[in-house]
Amino acid sequence: MILINRQIGKVLLSEALEGKNDLDKAFYISLMELKAKAIILKADAIIELSHGIELPTPGSQFLQMQMYGTAVKFK
Repeated sequence: MILINRQIGKVLLSEALEGKNDLDKAFYISLMELKAKAIILKADAIIELSHGIELPTPGSQFLQMQMYGTAVKFK
């Protein structure tokens, strides 16, 4: 479960990803996008978080990550 903090810090994305490999960057960006969508829905948490990774094939330069979960609101 990922608890949603509605006060997003003003950390620059470039600072947060400095020195990280492509897989770490893809995971971080996917997680931030998922959190942003949960905030729009006014969710308190994301449960059942899952992700899939498609690594680059020879001749390809792109790494693809898919992340999803269920946004929930506590009573």
